[in-house]
Parts: sequence; C-alpha cells; structure tokens
Amino acid sequence: MAEHRIANMGKLKVPHYADLPMQGVANWVNPFNGVEVLALHYTAHSEHRSLTWMHETMKDFTDQAWEQEMELNFESFGGRPVYSSFDSTWHVARMPQNNPPGKISLTYYKGLEMWCGWDIGIHAAVIGQCWDRHLYIYAARQMAGAFLTNSSSRSPYQDQEYNVSGLGQFIQLVKEFRNVEFPGVTWRDVGDPTIANETVQRQGTAEQIFRQNGIRLQMAPSNRILNRTNIINDWLDWSPPSREGPRTAGLLIDPSCTLVIDGMQGGYAFSKHGAGEEPEKGAFSHTQDCIQYMALCLPFTPYGKNRQPREVQPVNVDAALLRKELERVRQNRFEESDTESWRE
Repeated sequence: MAEHRIANMGKLKVPHYADLPMQGVANWVNPFNGVEVLALHYTAHSEHRSLTWMHETMKDFTDQAWEQEMELNFESFGGRPVYSSFDSTWHVARMPQNNPPGKISLTYYKGLEMWCGWDIGIHAAVIGQCWDRHLYIYAARQMAGAFLTNSSSRSPYQDQEYNVSGLGQFIQLVKEFRNVEFPGVTWRDVGDPTIANETVQRQGTAEQIFRQNGIRLQMAPSNRILNRTNIINDWLDWSPPSREGPRTAGLLIDPSCTLVIDGMQGGYAFSKHGAGEEPEKGAFSHTQDCIQYMALCLPFTPYGKNRQPREVQPVNVDAALLRKELERVRQNRFEESDTESWRE
C-alpha cells in the first residue's frame, strides 16, 4: 500500500483535551453539553495495527466508509476527489523534452493486447495496456459538449473530443485514431454493462451498433461503483519493483491525457448531496468509467493476483428475446430490484 495513502491511517482523531489511557482508546467530556465520550478505535487491538491487516480489511470499504466506520471521522465527503491517493508527480509519466503538445510519449508493445474501455451516453473511450505488472493509460477520447457551459463556449479538452451526434460516428473516429497511433496491435474492447440496453435514438442496442462498426464489445463484469473504484485504488496504491531500479507507479498516465489526469486530480468527485457516497456524474466521470471497466477485465490485478483473461462474450441474443426483455424492464421500471438485477 502506498505510503502517502496510509500516512494518516491508524491515528485516532480526538480533541486536543482528550485523555488517552491506552493506544486506540480516548475519553473526554463534550464542553457544550457535558456528555462524556468514550472512543474505541480498531488499533486498541494489537493485531489490528499492522499494515497487512489494514490493507486486507480495507478491501471491503470505500474510502469514505473506512474513514467513518474505522477511523471515526464523520466529516462529509461531498465534493472530495474519489481518488485521494492520486499524485500527479507519481502517476503521470514525465514528458520528454521537445515533445509536441498532445503527442503520446509512453511506450507500447505491439506483441501485447491493447485495451479500450468504452462508456455509453456521453460517449467516451480510454486506451490502455497492461504489461510488466503495470497499467499504462495512453489516451482518452470523449464526445464533445460535456465541458460547454453558459459561461464558456470553448472546451479545455478540444484536442481529446469528437464533435459527433451518434455512437457509430464516435466509434469510427476512435478506430481511426487507434490505427494511426497504435498500428498493428490486437484490441480487446470492454464496455459499459448497459450495452444490452436500447439506445435513446431507438437505433438498436449499443452492442449491436459496435458490431455494425466492426468491434466485438465485451461487457464489464460489474457496474457496482464499489468494485470499480476499489480496483482503481488498488492500481494507484500498487508500486511494483522495477527491473531497472527503484519501485515505480503501478498506474502510469501519459502526460498528453489531460482529461483523465484532471479527473483523477479532483474533477471526478463525490456528490455534494447527502453524505457523498456516490461519485457525481459529470464531465469527468465518463472517461473514469472507461478505465474502471477496463481494469475489471485485465488479466493481471495489483498485489500479485493473476487471473485468466476473460473471454470476449459479446451480447449475442435473439432479437425477439431482447425485445421481450426490454419490454419487461420497461414495465418494471419502478421496481428497482428487478431492473438493477437485470442490468448487473
């Protein structure tokens, strides 16, 4: 686990006037209402003070849930970056001198599969490759319009946006970009688990549109936000040994990929409404979704977990059966459990 993430773990947060009779235990009297408070932290148990225990236990928690339930920190997470462990000096590759703006500088290998994660709606795609126990992010492309506001008619990410009106156009432009920047490689394409849903324009399912444009799209295994953010946090914390020297970042982003970098730095944040339990859907969330779908299907995961590559299983279903299933979902659209179970 990265040192910058665990620096504040295991520290009981209490008022400066609290008594600390032993590690992980504190008591004090609330000066406003006279109520005596006893705080019992997990570090009161000697076996729960090791980094190994913390890391294993954290897998079942989101960052905000860990802070509230385990660190006894009840500040709101609304508006906070989803990836608090992201560090641009560590997770962004250094740009070579005299490198033209927007030029991809990270090395890729033709002999290994390239991965492309896709998000549907505000269409987005992110390109990556997994080799030597690292995940490299090379480029991102997104449908234009997400960053346009009443106060600004110019997007800061125009070089990474396509001005298109439909999914088919977007797919073709991404394919052209891939052929120019990464010639001669084999592609694995992973998509939003809702690819079996009919598009808003009633042009068929997203999966059908991808097939019509020459891409066999694999459905990501989960749409649960906890699963998706946990795997990215694992990659951010992962620091494998390098063959050439000191440890390096397990997740490394090309400096030209500013749309992803700015999302990681705080553009992709928890919702300001309620307790901030869910990341907010916004201009930065679509490319982050792409990376999450991709990471869930990679043949290698951080901390030495190897797994067999998932077989490409496009959603080839009978058209009549699909229409019947879509009609069932529409009829039950107010029954959340039925709809959610079908989607996942």
